[in-house]
Amino acid sequence: MKGDRTHEIVVVVPLGALAQGLAWRVRLPSILVLSVVGFVAGPLGLAMRGA
Repeated sequence: MKGDRTHEIVVVVPLGALAQGLAWRVRLPSILVLSVVGFVAGPLGLAMRGA
């Protein structure tokens, strides 16, 4: 279905939560871990969507 963002939300929210947890666990600023996860997940998401 074109324009259906449900699958993207289902993937992005847990990735963000995992990144926050990892940052807390290794005692790094969460913005660093969230940025890395975003830079990796962004292109992968585009490739999976076929853009």
